[in-house]
Amino acid sequence: MRVNLILSAMMLMLLLTACSSKQNTGIDSVPADGSADNQLTAKAEQTDNGLLGNASPQTSALKIYRFDGENTICRVVFDDGWKDKVINAVNSLSLTRADENELTGWTEPCYGISVGDADGMEIWLTYSNGLWIEKSGALYCGELNLATYFEEAASFEKTLEYNFESGISMPNSAVLAKRFINYCLKSTGEETAEKDGVSLRFVSIDGNKVTVEYVNNSGKDYLYGGEFYVQKNINGEWYKIPVAVSNYGFNAIAHILPAGESVQLICDLTSYGELENGRYRVVKEDLFAEFEIGATMPDS
Repeated sequence: MRVNLILSAMMLMLLLTACSSKQNTGIDSVPADGSADNQLTAKAEQTDNGLLGNASPQTSALKIYRFDGENTICRVVFDDGWKDKVINAVNSLSLTRADENELTGWTEPCYGISVGDADGMEIWLTYSNGLWIEKSGALYCGELNLATYFEEAASFEKTLEYNFESGISMPNSAVLAKRFINYCLKSTGEETAEKDGVSLRFVSIDGNKVTVEYVNNSGKDYLYGGEFYVQKNINGEWYKIPVAVSNYGFNAIAHILPAGESVQLICDLTSYGELENGRYRVVKEDLFAEFEIGATMPDS
């Protein structure tokens, strides 16, 4: 009998504990229509919408950009408090998804944010008239006065400032360049296929890899590096196009091409994303090799 009483008492205590836990979680207060779940979800989205959720301001500076339609200003800020202020303002926005048609309302001045994440990769955001663009090309609507933060960025003593032509240096300019030409950089006209006996020619294209060939008939050694960029022919004129990734670079190694010799090089265009059909050219050391995507090009 005593054993049964003890077991009954233990079961009663467990039941009371379970009921208390249930009340503390608020489960009993959830309406039958599930509206509380919706409220909790909305609150979570407002607390951290994911735009800068992976930002690591402790290990990176925050860059804030302004493009006025002709030139870009980039301000690099190191103040930890201010970086947190901007990141929290962005992450607390209540956002809705937008589609590509919203880009018809894109205007300048527009603004951009770049900050590193925990893995050392850069997060890119671009903003205009309540529309946000992520590096992936995803679009969101949410109002924030980035102009105020851009002006504040100039008030810190250690802020660095850089100026660039066109909008090619803006975060996510590769997304915008497909619609707006001012996010590319017009050619200076100094590029040429041959200079002082050294020429660059197209050999072949295989997926994202373009093979070009240097030919040195200058009578002396020719020095070249690994760096290159890509131009596209738009309405009969050549423009440097932006890359689609934030973390890329070239090996800082100088190579020597002896007089009378040639060398083939592979230029990997992966950093430019998916290129549309059209005429392009790889530019190295002010020499270019023209090729075409979407049509057969001759081998010479």
